[in-house]
Amino acid sequence: MSHHNGTDDWSGLPPIDPILEELATEHTGLGFIYASLDMLATRYGVDDVTIVLASDSLGAQMFRLERRAISTRLANELRSRPGIYCTPDVVPPSDLEAVYNACERSLPSKLDRFSSAHAPASSTHSSMVRIDDLKPLYIRLRTKLGESMTTFRNFAAVSQRGAGIFDAKSIRAYVSQFLIVLDIVVFIMAMADVHGPVRLFLGLIFGIIVPGWSIVGFLRLESAALEFGLTIAVSLSLLMIAAQVLITLSLWHLVAFEEITCAGCLPFLWLQSRQQRRLGQHSRK
Repeated sequence: MSHHNGTDDWSGLPPIDPILEELATEHTGLGFIYASLDMLATRYGVDDVTIVLASDSLGAQMFRLERRAISTRLANELRSRPGIYCTPDVVPPSDLEAVYNACERSLPSKLDRFSSAHAPASSTHSSMVRIDDLKPLYIRLRTKLGESMTTFRNFAAVSQRGAGIFDAKSIRAYVSQFLIVLDIVVFIMAMADVHGPVRLFLGLIFGIIVPGWSIVGFLRLESAALEFGLTIAVSLSLLMIAAQVLITLSLWHLVAFEEITCAGCLPFLWLQSRQQRRLGQHSRK
């Protein structure tokens, strides 16, 4: 500790212990340390105050009046000398001792809790505290993980029980049924000589999908992407080949070709819708 070397008479000042107790009610941790240094500077009119506190977990901790920077030279000089250093050195030793003890008690409330979570593994005591602090978190994480796995297993079981409702066979049957409706609508519009954007749009969908699906749907390839690609490829191929043959034979007529295509694809679509539905019902049984 620094000792009072001056000749000033401070006997008229009030006791410092009640002041420290009042500061403790207003500040905690580092705030209390800096408030105590400010109090010393005001009480004794010193220009600078530096306190060096010894910490088992972090080593020496240094704090300076008004949070001033601590130079490397000052740190090297005072690092191994716990105490309070005032400029000028006029503070009575009893007050220095009281302030030092109060700041030392305040230090663990902030820094030692930090050190228990961040101290190096070489400190056995710090490692034990850190592991103990992690146990509640580990228990909570394990509980949450167990609950999540249970929920996932229940969801998987329910999904597996209901998978038959939306299996591939049922989807193919629904697609075939939709295409049957599209086929009939396009056939009726062609027979009634209906014109307009609606007929053009439905005719394009019909030409790209229906002829190919009438063949690819029977294959049951178990791959939606492959079936979709083959459907378009087969549709375009059939339409181009049939159109080329009709043009070569001088029999090309677009409306008649559309009506014949609708009539030719309808039985295949109906067979697929019935067959896929029977297969889906059989698999669910």
